[in-house]
Amino acid sequence: MSEPHKLLKAVDDQQNSLGDFHSLIYMEQKEKDKITLLYEAHVYRRNEDRRFMLLFTQPKSEQGKGYLYSDKNLWRYDPKVAAD
Repeated sequence: MSEPHKLLKAVDDQQNSLGDFHSLIYMEQKEKDKITLLYEAHVYRRNEDRRFMLLFTQPKSEQGKGYLYSDKNLWRYDPKVAAD
């Protein structure tokens, strides 16, 4: 098995494990004729009640924004909207 396949299998095995999970992830957004954006986020999973949260920490324009999945509902949080 190639090294990329081994890495993907290890990540899949970890995410499919029982119990809670936390990970720091990086994502790139590439669009033609635009600047590439790099995002950093924390991913939290609570296995017992099947909750999932994604919280952005970079870039500064996305800092504090996030998503929460709970009880078959997906919630989006933007601190700028809640700051009123």
